[in-house]
Amino acid sequence: MQEELEALEENHTWDIVLSTVIPIRNKSVFSIKLRSNGSLDCYKVQLVTLFNKQEYKNDYEETFALVVKMTAIQAILSIAAFQSWPLHQMDVKNAFCS
Repeated sequence: MQEELEALEENHTWDIVLSTVIPIRNKSVFSIKLRSNGSLDCYKVQLVTLFNKQEYKNDYEETFALVVKMTAIQAILSIAAFQSWPLHQMDVKNAFCS
């Protein structure tokens, strides 16, 4: 968790500002990543926004989440299979921080 917080600070992910606006709540989600053989790969933590805690006419008009739709993944996998392209899986640390 400390490594993730340091990466967020190094990437200048947020600015501290004085404001009367109530920020949207967030929480840390912890998970364990396993290798294909079932052995431990690493421990992960993500800071996620609790959009379900937003209030009508207060803090929900300009929000977005950087997530891919399952139909987009299916389309890419279908094209790759049809073209016999090799596929690789990877993890990019702090991909959306900059």
